[in-house]
Amino acid sequence: NGTFGKLSAAANNEEDFSKRVREHEGKSGFMQFLLVDHGSWLPHVGINGKKARMYTIGNLLIAKTMLII
Repeated sequence: NGTFGKLSAAANNEEDFSKRVREHEGKSGFMQFLLVDHGSWLPHVGINGKKARMYTIGNLLIAKTMLII
């Protein structure tokens, strides 16, 4: 949906980025990173009328802790 890229581009610093992330977190503390709509290409391979979406969810602030070495 583009939210992740917009958050990243709009943030001025780490504190601003964290604030923007928290504003987009759901009740679970997660947000949607990526949506892949497989249903958009299925008709091109002869599979019609199917809805197939893959969502990647997470929390950028939690992911940060996993990347620090």
